[in-house]
Amino acid sequence: MKIVKLFFPDSTSACQIATSINKRHNLVDAEIIVFPNPVKNKLSIQGLASEQIRSVRVFDLLGNAFQINVENRESSSLQMNLSQLVKGVYFIQIETESGFIAKKIVKQ
Repeated sequence: MKIVKLFFPDSTSACQIATSINKRHNLVDAEIIVFPNPVKNKLSIQGLASEQIRSVRVFDLLGNAFQINVENRESSSLQMNLSQLVKGVYFIQIETESGFIAKKIVKQ
């Protein structure tokens, strides 16, 4: 498991985003496709069967989590509406049955 830690000068804010390899299904982080990136409003995630996904969370660079509703779940993809987010860099954290996968996105 690989942990990415984001620390800030006041050391009061930290965000840990864990990524891992799903050994049971031979699922590697690179198999997950997040598009379009940069994104304006609708973000699609492909590469996982939707029943394998436990949760999807969005974090900004300060470690703040945002509640984003999944709008459209299909057999191997899902779609999220990110229109309420301001422009910037975010991390999408996908929790599966076997661990976490993180992807960086840019919101326009």
